[in-house]
Amino acid sequence: MFLALNTIWVWKLVPNEKLEVFFNSISCLLNEADILVLGCYEPDERCVRALREMHKPQKGKLPYLDTFEVNRGEYPDGQAFHVPASKNNLKNLAEIVVDCDGKHCFDHILSLRPSIPLVPLVYYHNVDDEPIYLTGLYSKSTVRDLCDAYSASYDLVLNDQLNSLSSNRA
Repeated sequence: MFLALNTIWVWKLVPNEKLEVFFNSISCLLNEADILVLGCYEPDERCVRALREMHKPQKGKLPYLDTFEVNRGEYPDGQAFHVPASKNNLKNLAEIVVDCDGKHCFDHILSLRPSIPLVPLVYYHNVDDEPIYLTGLYSKSTVRDLCDAYSASYDLVLNDQLNSLSSNRA
C-alpha cells in the first residue's frame, strides 16, 4: 500500500475492466480542479504528444512527485504529467489508452485535491497489475458507484504503512 494515502483506512479496488473504463468512470470521485499525476516509464510518442496538450504544470513542488522520478536511472525516458481532472480530460485520457492499445501510456496514476494540505485521493501503482487504492475519506456509496461503473470489487482495508507509523509512536 502507499503512504501517500494519508488515512488509516483505505478503499482497495480490484478492477475487472480496462483502463479506459477507469477514466470514463472516475469522474464520480474527482472535482474538475483535482490533479491527476500520470507517470509513464516508457511512454509511446503518441501518448506523450496527447498528454503534453493536457499537461498543466503546477505552481510549486507537488509532494509525492519525487516518487515518479525514482526510476529515472532504469527508465531514462520516463515522464510525469499533471492533468486537471476535467470531464473532457478524463474522456481524452480514455481515448489515449484506446489509441495506444493501453501499452506504454501510464504506469502510475495519483490524483490529488489542491488544498492546504494537498489531499491524495487515488493511487494506482503498476496499472493493470495491482489494485487501486482510494483514500478512506470517500463514502461507501461513492466507492460503490465507481465500482459498479468500473466492474471492480472493493473493500475497506487497513493502510498498513500508515498504521505501522502510528503504532510506532505509541
